Amino acid sequence: MTDLLGRVPKPLPELTGPTPSRARRRRAAGSGRPAWSLLVVVLGALVCCPVVAVTVWALTLGDDLALPGGVGAMVLTTVALLVGVGVGCAVLGTGLAWLVTAYDFPGRRVLEVLLVLPLAMPGYVLGFVFLSTFDYPGPVQTGLRGLLGDDLPALPVRSLAGAVVVLVLTLYPYVYLVVRAAFLELAPAAWDAARTLGASRRRAFRSVLLPLARPSLVGGLALVMMETLTDFATVQYFNVRTVSVGVYLTWKGSFDVASAVSVAVLVLLLAVAVLGLERTLRGRARFAQRGGAGRGLERRRLTGRRAAAAT
Repeated sequence: MTDLLGRVPKPLPELTGPTPSRARRRRAAGSGRPAWSLLVVVLGALVCCPVVAVTVWALTLGDDLALPGGVGAMVLTTVALLVGVGVGCAVLGTGLAWLVTAYDFPGRRVLEVLLVLPLAMPGYVLGFVFLSTFDYPGPVQTGLRGLLGDDLPALPVRSLAGAVVVLVLTLYPYVYLVVRAAFLELAPAAWDAARTLGASRRRAFRSVLLPLARPSLVGGLALVMMETLTDFATVQYFNVRTVSVGVYLTWKGSFDVASAVSVAVLVLLLAVAVLGLERTLRGRARFAQRGGAGRGLERRRLTGRRAAAAT
């Protein structure tokens, strides 16, 4: 074949590099990074050691594996605690994240940092302070008896509700941090479009921003529920017997290894259930939408009583 001038065109050089499929196979197999691949495998094995140990121990016990008495009540109490703390952290963490992201009020810049500080305080420390303040000999109930008389019944502070309040106030920053980051990274286009079409701020938040931030919200709630599931020091203050408390009391109280391992297996099953619930609630959503130019949402300035209430 010749061109218009009668010249024979030169053949194109052959491609000597690997085909795209071969390159993808190499990357998938971790070719060229064996040390990092081995390190990841070793770290994963170390993290899984406690779970594997409990599972193998439970399998070796065989017929000796038996649940202690009252385990049904412990499971129900644990589920109620998980639901209460999860709902409380979702409402408080998301509400505070939206407040410091979408509104401007006195002290906002300081508060959006201070709201993270409960993560630095163990739950049992806050539980001790809570009971010292609100229990029967504490200043709150003592002051109420001084005003209303000594016949005032004691408030049910050492209860499941008290444990839920303390754990919510301790663990809500998990939700606050990830949801606030999601709100800051959301592209303003969806928000502006909703507002342009006549949606109120409340409706745009509920119908547009919350669905976009759902992966972050559900991920934060999974962390909260895992922390709640493994806590036993805080709930003991409030006379709440969860499955984690059952493991500790069974092992240290009666030295019944089989029963303690049985309850530990229940803890693992509840953890798997939490992970399954996280996958279900998240659905196919995997990532929050990132803002293109990082403009973020335009804050609405609060004044007067609303500003004071926000602060």
